[in-house]
Amino acid sequence: TYWTTRANSAPPTFLSEPVLIQAGSARSSRSDPYASHFGVVADDTGHLHLAILDDSSMRYLRYSMLDGTWSAPRTVDFGGASSYPQIGLANGQVQLAVSLSWRGGAVSLSNDYGDTFTPAFTLRTPTAPEGVSYKTPRLESASRSSGTLAILQQYEDNKLQRLMVYKVPVP
Repeated sequence: TYWTTRANSAPPTFLSEPVLIQAGSARSSRSDPYASHFGVVADDTGHLHLAILDDSSMRYLRYSMLDGTWSAPRTVDFGGASSYPQIGLANGQVQLAVSLSWRGGAVSLSNDYGDTFTPAFTLRTPTAPEGVSYKTPRLESASRSSGTLAILQQYEDNKLQRLMVYKVPVP
C-alpha cells in the first residue's frame, strides 16, 4: 500500500512522496484478490487508523499526528481467512469488521485507540435456502456510529445482489 498526504489547503495536484506501507508479503503461490481492500478512519485527536489485508490476515496500523509516523503493522486474529476489512469508530471505540466468507464475519473492538483489540461479535449468516449464496460476502460499516452498529453484508439471491443488515450492540 502506498500512502501520500497533502495539506487541506494545498492544491489537489500537490502530493508528498509516497510512503510504502509494507505489512507483509503475499505468498508467491497464491494471489490475494482481497489485498487491495482497506479502510481508514481518523479519530477525534487526528490519528489515523488503517486496516489492510495481507494474505487474508487483518493487519492494523496507526498513524500518529504527534510525530508523523506509522506504527508497526500488527495482526488482528479473527480465527480464519479474512476479507473486506472495515474500520470505524463505534461509540468512540475503534471497530474492525471482516468477512469470513461463507461463515459470516466478525467484529473486534479497541477502547484504547488501537493498542489492543478484543473479539466482540460474530456475524452469522442464516442457513442458505436454494438459490442463495454467501460465497463472496462484502461487508460495509459506517466510519462513525453511535448506539447500535449497523453492518451490511452482500449476498446473492437467485442471481440478484442483495444486502442483509447485522445490528451489533456496541457498549
